Amino acid sequence: AAVCDPVMAATSGSSLSPAENYEDLYFDKIIPFCSITTPNLIEAEKLAGMKITSHDDMVAAAKVLLKKGARCVLMKGGHFEEAGKFSSDFFCSERENFWV
Repeated sequence: AAVCDPVMAATSGSSLSPAENYEDLYFDKIIPFCSITTPNLIEAEKLAGMKITSHDDMVAAAKVLLKKGARCVLMKGGHFEEAGKFSSDFFCSERENFWV
């Protein structure tokens, strides 16, 4: 089982992806061949094309990634401001979703 950890942004927010069309690269060449995709919040924002500012946004972004071809998503929300109040990692697949 292959894992896609889309390292395109550092914890600081600095871009690590030199390609301007990184979404196409990930969704055409990598994500469809992986069992699970594990973006952090910054990477999930870029891949889903939306700003993530709440837990509801995390759920919505994970569902966007599924619609774009990811089989399963484990979104790592450790940088989320509310992380101390709630579980900050979210798992989502076609059959189930839950906070980790």
